[in-house]
Amino acid sequence: MLIFGVRELPRPKGHGYLYFKLDLYGREFFVGYLNLYKTSNEELKKLFVLSIQKVRAALVAQGVTEEILTTDYQTENMSDWAVQLLKEIIETGS
Repeated sequence: MLIFGVRELPRPKGHGYLYFKLDLYGREFFVGYLNLYKTSNEELKKLFVLSIQKVRAALVAQGVTEEILTTDYQTENMSDWAVQLLKEIIETGS
C-alpha cells in the first residue's frame, strides 16, 4: 500500500512537507516543503511529480517492478483539491 500525505510543521505556522510511505506503518520519505495555505496548483503539481519519481525509485530499489501507483494508493491529511490534483497526475502520467 502506497500512501501520500502532508504533515504540518510546528513552526513557521502554516508550513509543512509532502511525504510518502510504502506501507501503512512504514517510515515517511520526505519529498519537499510547502506552504499549506499559499501553495499554487503548479507548485503542488511539481511536488507531486517529484514524489512519484521518488516512489518509483524506492519501489525499484525494493525489487517491485509492477506499476502500483494507478491501483493501490491512499492519501493522508490532504485537502480534496490536492487529492484530485494527485489523482490527475497519476492517471495522466505527468
